Amino acid sequence: MPDELPLSLDAAATVDLFVELSAALSAERSLPSLLGRILSAALRLTGAQDGRIYGLDVTKQNLLPLAQGPDGQAGPVAIYLGGAPNLTNPYAYAAAMGRILKVPDIYAYSGFDFTDEHARDRRRGQRTGAIMAMPLRDHEGVTVGVLHVADMPDGLLPDRLLSAFASQAAVTLSNRRLIDQNQSLIAALGRRNQELDVENQRLRHAIAGTTAQSGILGDSPALRASLSLVRKVASTRVTVLILGETGTGKEVFASAIHRASPRANGPFVAQNCAALPENLLESELFGYRRGAFTGAVTDKQGLVQSAHNGTLFLDEIGDMPLALQAKLLRLLQENEVRAVGATRAERVDVRVVAATNVDLKDRIARGEFREDLFYRLNVFPIRLPPLRERTEDIPRLAEHFLVEAARQHGRLSPGLTPDAMEALIRYAFPGNVRELRNIIERALLLCDEGQRIGLDLFPAELRQALSAGVTGPVVPEGPLKDAVERFEAWMIAARLQETGGNQTVAASLLGISRRSLVEKLGRYGFAGRRSVPARPHGQP
Repeated sequence: MPDELPLSLDAAATVDLFVELSAALSAERSLPSLLGRILSAALRLTGAQDGRIYGLDVTKQNLLPLAQGPDGQAGPVAIYLGGAPNLTNPYAYAAAMGRILKVPDIYAYSGFDFTDEHARDRRRGQRTGAIMAMPLRDHEGVTVGVLHVADMPDGLLPDRLLSAFASQAAVTLSNRRLIDQNQSLIAALGRRNQELDVENQRLRHAIAGTTAQSGILGDSPALRASLSLVRKVASTRVTVLILGETGTGKEVFASAIHRASPRANGPFVAQNCAALPENLLESELFGYRRGAFTGAVTDKQGLVQSAHNGTLFLDEIGDMPLALQAKLLRLLQENEVRAVGATRAERVDVRVVAATNVDLKDRIARGEFREDLFYRLNVFPIRLPPLRERTEDIPRLAEHFLVEAARQHGRLSPGLTPDAMEALIRYAFPGNVRELRNIIERALLLCDEGQRIGLDLFPAELRQALSAGVTGPVVPEGPLKDAVERFEAWMIAARLQETGGNQTVAASLLGISRRSLVEKLGRYGFAGRRSVPARPHGQP
């Protein structure tokens, strides 16, 4: 079989070369190394002295040298000239026509232009003999490049052997390129995901303030301090304990923490621990299995399981029975919960926010609350100020509740008389914000159409607050805007006098910027005056 194999290479060696090429994909991790392996195998197979591998550029209009032999100085080759195939260049011909080109002697007429090869021969003082150019076509029959070998001592190889080698080399090269492209895309996707994570964190922090305050009205220093803690803890997984009197809005704050957290798309589940007896509370929180007790005819999922990937809010945690406190402690420690009647625990991913209006340390001293559970809950306490500590928020809250109640009952908002507003500000509100809302709604229902809500529509204890002379700010006569401006001008003058006219220090004491202070000085016509104007009527 003299035409089947070159004289310089026996069948076993040929098989070895094909096996080597097949293993090249797994052995080499870089495209340049793989190209070198392919070219080396081609030179050994043919016994050629020189060669190169061309690859298509991104436009598929040119061949670019990707790997070259000892005499490699080749440049790009245009496959098309003037829109037509470049059939005079041997490598462009092989790429455009998809055929193996074999030329026994490049100095004999063949119809191809070997000007570059002749010039290279003159530079090195040698004479090139036979050349072969093989199109590299992938498994879909698409040409991805050209393999060129030159100076074979034993003549030209048969087409079948060349085609098999070229096909194997093309598939190997194409697969390597796809792997490199995939790795590049994966790396780019990873970088993009990192950028998106950073952007999401930035946006989460940017909107955390507004999200956390959604449904929470007021701008008093005490309230701002609590909201600042909400913004700091919302993006974490930390357990939060909200402390505050009845009616201060503990569930509203818990919901705000949830909405500003990465769990915002998950469920927010709330349960008042004082609302149910122990046996019902256990099955409500942790669920039960069929047959666990009389009446348990089906399995029931508990609130803990319902809050998976979300937030579980436990209000009045100080009233949770001791037996259930142990199960809650296991949930916080192990992220596991066992339903009533179940034989094994199940894992859950739940963030716990608890709240109480009692002194838990006092409950611990009386043996009514577990000390270890307290420390598990008290990781990040947030105290909510009672309404009496944020009286400056009362006018805004009252107006909001009035408008809200009027809308619910299909009425126009009637407004409040000055003495009614003054009574609200002076009142201690043991029921806090919830009590204020109820008082406003009741007064709206009692108020006649076209009339403002007066002091006579408030409960007796609230009316007494005005007559008892309880210390507190008094609402002056006239429009609210004028009263606010008079009080603001008085405070600015007082701070300037305290600081000897130092605007920077005065602005700091007022909690505003120096630029804002200068603007207000001009608005109120101070013109450098340091004396304090008369105190606004009714101010302590």
